Amino acid sequence: MTLFPLLLRRNKIIIRHAIELSSRVGVATKRSFGLHDYNRQNSIINNNKNRRNLSSVPFRFNHKTVIIPHDEKKFRGGEDGASTKDHILVVADGVGGWAHEGVNPGLYSRKLTNVITTKYAALMLHEKDNNNNVNENENDNDKFNNNGNDDNSLFDLKALVHEANNEAAAVHLGSATCTVVRLKDAHTLETLNIGDSGYSIHRRYPESNSNSTSELQVVYASVPGTKGFNFPFQLGGQYGDQVHDEGVADGPREHTLQDKDVIVVVSDGVIDNIDPHEYHDCINRYTYQTKQYSKHNNNNNTSLTTPLLDYSAVADCIARKAYFLGKDESYVSPFTRSAAKYGKHYVGGKHDDITVTVAQVEIATLDEDTGIGVFRSDVMNNDNDANDYGDNDTDNDNAAINARRSKESIFVYTNVDGPIPPYFELSTNQVN
Repeated sequence: MTLFPLLLRRNKIIIRHAIELSSRVGVATKRSFGLHDYNRQNSIINNNKNRRNLSSVPFRFNHKTVIIPHDEKKFRGGEDGASTKDHILVVADGVGGWAHEGVNPGLYSRKLTNVITTKYAALMLHEKDNNNNVNENENDNDKFNNNGNDDNSLFDLKALVHEANNEAAAVHLGSATCTVVRLKDAHTLETLNIGDSGYSIHRRYPESNSNSTSELQVVYASVPGTKGFNFPFQLGGQYGDQVHDEGVADGPREHTLQDKDVIVVVSDGVIDNIDPHEYHDCINRYTYQTKQYSKHNNNNNTSLTTPLLDYSAVADCIARKAYFLGKDESYVSPFTRSAAKYGKHYVGGKHDDITVTVAQVEIATLDEDTGIGVFRSDVMNNDNDANDYGDNDTDNDNAAINARRSKESIFVYTNVDGPIPPYFELSTNQVN
């Protein structure tokens, strides 16, 4: 097989020389959106009875992902990829221009995300074994640590993504933007962003108005990494950018998290159509807040906020908003503003594949007698199997979608689901 260099642009491939694509390009592989990748990472975290200090208390993401493919790409699952585990979340956006050469861009993006989370889980298992005094010889996992040390704080996220990029590119032609966020510990988020997918962190602060409970603010939003208008940095083996090259990757960055911060990871189908602060309507729809009276100050009522009531509904709400705005030809979108910065005239949303992952950190309660960490959400799900907020929907189609979505860690809309319903048709079952 002979492959000559390609100059890749979003939705466009300029061929400098003739391409002879190998037969492997057309080989169908197992279609995966990370569904099989969602295995409870809690089995990797050490719940040893003898480890009772706070540093040993298990923690994890509570998370859900919703994918709405572009209308014309829904039959093949779109071109985005996502893979999520309890301590790492990955979203990738396949570059659509490859489709003009007979390549399914979604195969590379999905392979990339799955390899990243699989390699990360293997590394964490290796670390756990070492922490339990299991003596092992050096293996490939050591190259993901800056000093060959299995300390999680020395983990090299760039090295992991670089290895995953090469492995995915050896199987599938293609290229993709990529966003990776992982928990270093219960209060520290480490991130790496390549291209124009991205992430944001949302925090609730008390409002100055005593009659209100609290308000959400965007405490951080990633900035797209681009070479020009609609031309993002992208991974893709020899046909993409290299993560270690200057300017390609934003990060690794570290963010200190506070209790009940909401982390949202998205592809550019969201970023091009709605700004992060516009997620707040969806987050608030599924957040329960109450007033808590302070006995020390008769005039001081503080807000008590619970974890999100339905992560999949929040993700679906954001995804649906982006979907409909992306098809609004008169909307002044973030993509419109981006075009103007480059002296280009564009009005309307940008219809594209949409991926939304919504997460919060949960810290287990350590049982004083057994030393075993217990996650509150597990107990609640066992006691009440109604994590489905579609039960009261009068629309049978919506109810069916909500029922499936609530049970899947990564939910992908297909042609079977019919037209995408508006976000305001989502059931809330709120009590506040």
